[in-house]
Amino acid sequence: MGQRYKFYIIYYMDTKERIKEFLALKKIGQNRFAKDCGFSDSLINNVKGSIGSDKLNKISSRYPELSMDWLITGKGEMLKGEPPEMGVANYVGENARLHRENEELSKKVIALMEELRELERKPTAEGASSALAGKRV
Repeated sequence: MGQRYKFYIIYYMDTKERIKEFLALKKIGQNRFAKDCGFSDSLINNVKGSIGSDKLNKISSRYPELSMDWLITGKGEMLKGEPPEMGVANYVGENARLHRENEELSKKVIALMEELRELERKPTAEGASSALAGKRV
């Protein structure tokens, strides 16, 4: 019997690709990004591996919402203050929980409305048909 080999393709996103991902999210062109940061138009295409600290400082000044940790290492969230991603399963679970809670609250509202109707039908001690009709007892 022959051995089976499994090959895995590991995609490594470098700084240049993370910049492009940020630009896509913000819907900013590479030329505009370069101009905003004071870089040459060809900077992004010429980035190989990492980017210098002087350029990182300019990017950070112009785009303070961009996490420099993410840009440099790829770790964490792209945008500062962004909550960790919830997986689809978490959204489905949260949606189901909220749906159940909504049903329970709807039932309580219906029960309270029925109780209110009953209270409005009962005559008061002075013979008024409802305390809610605006008459003071």
